Amino acid sequence: MSQPLLERVFSGFATAAAAIALSPQVASAATLSFVQPEVAGTFTPLVPVNPGEYGFEGRGGSPTTWELGVGTQTSFGGSFNEADFVWDAPQPFEMTWAPGSLVSVTVGTTSLSYSADWQVGNAIRVIAKRNALLSISEVDGQGLVGGIGSIAGTGLEKLYIAGDSLLDGWTLKGQIQIAPGGNSRNEVLITSGTFTPAEPVPEPLTTAALFLVATAGLGLTRRALKA
Repeated sequence: MSQPLLERVFSGFATAAAAIALSPQVASAATLSFVQPEVAGTFTPLVPVNPGEYGFEGRGGSPTTWELGVGTQTSFGGSFNEADFVWDAPQPFEMTWAPGSLVSVTVGTTSLSYSADWQVGNAIRVIAKRNALLSISEVDGQGLVGGIGSIAGTGLEKLYIAGDSLLDGWTLKGQIQIAPGGNSRNEVLITSGTFTPAEPVPEPLTTAALFLVATAGLGLTRRALKA
């Protein structure tokens, strides 16, 4: 086998190996889906705040406090807009995140928004605390059905959505319900963040395929050296 042919053998091996190794990562990055950070990677909020949320906060509220808040830090005066709302049944919910300009929310017939130089990431985090739930039907124009929380819940639950299509902004649609009263005892929080997939572990079939490609390449090389 001539030297150029040897180079073609090793080039083909490298191409095949790269295709086998990279194809699962490309597919996962391109798909908008629910993810589990503790299993599939890590989630980092763009702007961690406490109290409140960088985005939306829906609470049980009280007769003298607000129930809906949108801003760069809800529950912190001067950093968000608020609205009163009467929680009496599941309500239609829509939230739009426009990077660099506006985040807006509509619950039932009540709408509010907040203008800011909003950052945006490739993921969304939803938190439901105690007696609160959010059912999702659509994200970023794609049908994506899921939910988090319970109107009879007792703890804190988290749900994550990830996909590169979120980076230019997104709209989330569904239904929301929160038990009234208790101020922030019962609430739903939504923010944007960055999801970093975990490094994939080669499956047995993938490992075997790589071994066969390597073995074939070495066999051709040995025959060429003997020729």
